Amino acid sequence: MRIVLDNEKDFIEKYNKLIRKGIRKNKIKTYTPVPVKGFHDKDKGKIKYFALIGSISGFLFAVFLTAYASLEWNEILGGKPPISILAFIVIYYALIILFGGVFSFVGFLLLTKLPKVKRIIEIEEMENNFIIEVKEE
Repeated sequence: MRIVLDNEKDFIEKYNKLIRKGIRKNKIKTYTPVPVKGFHDKDKGKIKYFALIGSISGFLFAVFLTAYASLEWNEILGGKPPISILAFIVIYYALIILFGGVFSFVGFLLLTKLPKVKRIIEIEEMENNFIIEVKEE
């Protein structure tokens, strides 16, 4: 079922009426031309967890990579330790940023379910309308 409305007030009233009828929120999909104040949930983003996991993974990979390279190709260092934090801090930083960014991008794609190839709404179809779409069971 698809309901097309012209203004924000009717949109909120119809949405609340559907909720009162007992239709679950996860069965209702809404499309609005502008953000509706007080309507869209202020969901705490989960993307920060992807960035955190990516950054930690990048650091651990950098430590493993530099330690393995130092121990595999043993250089004569004149009494210095083969695995030194200060010598590889630039590599640690670069891989933390790289992995954090890549994981954040992948997390963004996963959380927004992009790309949505299954159902594409044309611009003409939406125009300046407020649309409520209820999934049939």
